[in-house]
Amino acid sequence: MKTTALTLATSSTFVAAMALTGAVLAEEAPASAGEESPHALTATLTGTTNYLFRGISQTDNGPAVQGSFDYEYKPYSLYAGIWGSNVSSTGFGGANMELDLYAGWRPTWDGFGLNLGVINYRYPTTNNNDNNTFDFQVALSYDFGVVKPSFTTHYSGDWYGLADDAWYYDLTATVPLPMDFSLKGHYGWNRFDSGSLLKDYQDWSIGISRPFYGFGFDLSFYNVAGINANKDCGSPFQCGETLVFTVSKTF
Repeated sequence: MKTTALTLATSSTFVAAMALTGAVLAEEAPASAGEESPHALTATLTGTTNYLFRGISQTDNGPAVQGSFDYEYKPYSLYAGIWGSNVSSTGFGGANMELDLYAGWRPTWDGFGLNLGVINYRYPTTNNNDNNTFDFQVALSYDFGVVKPSFTTHYSGDWYGLADDAWYYDLTATVPLPMDFSLKGHYGWNRFDSGSLLKDYQDWSIGISRPFYGFGFDLSFYNVAGINANKDCGSPFQCGETLVFTVSKTF
């Protein structure tokens, strides 16, 4: 399957606004001399050749410009943020942007990590409010040094108005490599209730990433199983063998 060359021109106004605001937010609230601020603020800008969500393109196999703002209250490991991306308007009731609001608790203990969170997927200007979906997640991870595996369970009581109950199980492992490279593998299971219009399927990916001059670079191969790319995936929600290149910058 062909992929579109990386371009940031699709949302130049959005990028400019994100970059300007991100530069301001990246400066944390001042702390007293010798004390570390309990507040952490970060912003990230991302350009990708294809926005894939659980193995399914949200941009009709086209490029996406994405950005996020994140806040963390470090003493209690509490976090909240907002993430945005362009999407194909033909798939989301006329909306051409996705905005995700999320919050949760993310403590760590000697390499062990826990994440209890909630995500609200929203599509401004959509003419179908069923597109706005809540998703709850529980994640566990452990850093062994030579590999960091994680397992996440997602649950939604009304997945885009198409399923009364939807579950997603995400198994991911990251392996550090020499010269600051990282190898990452992922396998996900999508399960919907028996009365849903959706079909159960799996998605998987494998990729390699590396930071370079303050930027993050990632090249990953994606595919799906349990569904047919020609019969079950139509425009704009394409699926199948896909190579995706991503560049990101965190402030």
